[in-house]
Amino acid sequence: MFKLLSYPLSEKTPLYGETKSVIVEAEKQISKGDSCNTFYLKFSNHSGTHIDSPNHFYENGRSLSQYSIEEFIFTKPFLLDIEIGEGQLITSKFLKNIPTCDLLLIRSGFYKYRNLEKYKFNNPGISVEAAKTIRENYPDIRAIGVDFISISSYSHREEGRQSHRILLDPCYHKNSPILLIEDMNLSDDLAGLKKVFAVPIFFEGVDSMPCTVIGEL
Repeated sequence: MFKLLSYPLSEKTPLYGETKSVIVEAEKQISKGDSCNTFYLKFSNHSGTHIDSPNHFYENGRSLSQYSIEEFIFTKPFLLDIEIGEGQLITSKFLKNIPTCDLLLIRSGFYKYRNLEKYKFNNPGISVEAAKTIRENYPDIRAIGVDFISISSYSHREEGRQSHRILLDPCYHKNSPILLIEDMNLSDDLAGLKKVFAVPIFFEGVDSMPCTVIGEL
């Protein structure tokens, strides 16, 4: 069985803070006598479910198109359920009993507010302390996925930037940088999740891009 763990993009897609909305413009329309339907799309590369690569915060970091396809396949995913409130930061106290895994999925339940303004402005985030704990104690983790709009809480933006830097740092603690999959759809029952495919749009030289994430149960 397969489940979609990402959201489709649309003009209603919520974006972090004041980020400009997705724009969809019809170029050709069969209904208006054109030979086919085509569209012009304009959106931030951090729209919807997307993957942040090291190049997001490091000039010398890899962009997504520099990764091999195998690096977007995860065979040891682990789902961590936590209870956390609006604007609250995940600290190391939440990171208990995490087994060896290559993808850490953090489900806070904040996805329930995706249609509300607070999803964009009052999201939880990952603290600097937690970012350091993950980099220093879980060397097998290659990616982190969250069910909120960004690992950077809009209420703690500078700390969020620093958490990004720690997790994406190509040289931190001699471990590989950790890809960040933000705004994931983790609303379904994911018991028995055994493999995850997170495939971004491959656009040369771009730090991050929307992606399609599929879970195999």
